[in-house]
This record gives sequence, C-alpha cells and structure tokens, in this order.
Amino acid sequence: MAAPQLAVINVEVPAALAEQVRALLPGYDGIGPWSGDGLMVTTARTDEVPLADLLRDLPPLVAEVSLAREPIAGADPLRWIELAGTDRATVTWWLPGWPALPQLDLLEQRKHAHVQLTLNSRDIDELHPAPDHTVYVHVGGREEEQRRASWLAAQVGHAVIGQPEWGW
Repeated sequence: MAAPQLAVINVEVPAALAEQVRALLPGYDGIGPWSGDGLMVTTARTDEVPLADLLRDLPPLVAEVSLAREPIAGADPLRWIELAGTDRATVTWWLPGWPALPQLDLLEQRKHAHVQLTLNSRDIDELHPAPDHTVYVHVGGREEEQRRASWLAAQVGHAVIGQPEWGW
C-alpha cells in the first residue's frame, strides 16, 4: 500500500540556478520547464521521504506548498513551523467562507476567508525577520469587515492587535 500523500511542492527555479538544481537532483523526474530557461521542480512527497530533505538542499527559492485538503490521520500541519526553523515562511489555511453574523449586521463572506501564519516575521509578506510568528485573519477590505475580525478573535479568547493591513 502506498504511503499517503502529505503535500505537493512546486519550486520556481530561475534560469541562473537551473544547472545547480539539476546537479542537486540527478535523475529526478519531477523537473520541467518554467519561464524561459528556468525550471519548475514539482514533487508529491510522502511520509516515506521527509519534505525537509528536498527543501533544505535547494538554494533559497520561491516555493509553493499545497497540503492535502482533507486531514490525514497522524499528519500535523503545524509541523511546518518546525521545518521552517528560523527561515521566514507562510502557512495559509484557505476556508470556504466566514459565517453570516446577523448580530453584527454582516452577511456571509466567501471571497476573503483565510487565516495566514507568518513564521519568523511580523509582516504579511514576510519581508522582515522577527523572532516570533504573526497570525493574520483575512476578512476583506470593507470597513465593516473589521467587526468580523474582532468577532473571530473573540471566539478564541483574543483581540485584534495592530491596524488592518492590505493583504493579498
């Protein structure tokens, strides 16, 4: 029986680093063309081979990691915190929507419904290193959506800190 798939990783490799990456991954069949002479390294890793092995051998590159949509028995999605070490990274949970909140006069929100954890950074684009992590709750840009953010924070016993930021 095959091991369960835990994640798919797509790493964008610019042309200047293509040969270095090919040398790191000799004979690897998940390398394909991307943007001119660059490469796209795609891997569907399982728990048989630790994901960190591939990530730590590559030079610093943009990587998109897509975790399985359904929870996998025994898999810990927060393991990414440990794997990131002191590197800056983001873990995002895309949700189907926020509920309607009639008591706050808010309709259901489907477009901007995700939670983002920036690791080792305090800004939404993880540009500035920090010794801790920050949670962003994406609720939409309308002023009334800030009430939703406050309501969501209260549901877990916290409050919104800082000013709203323009996210993605």
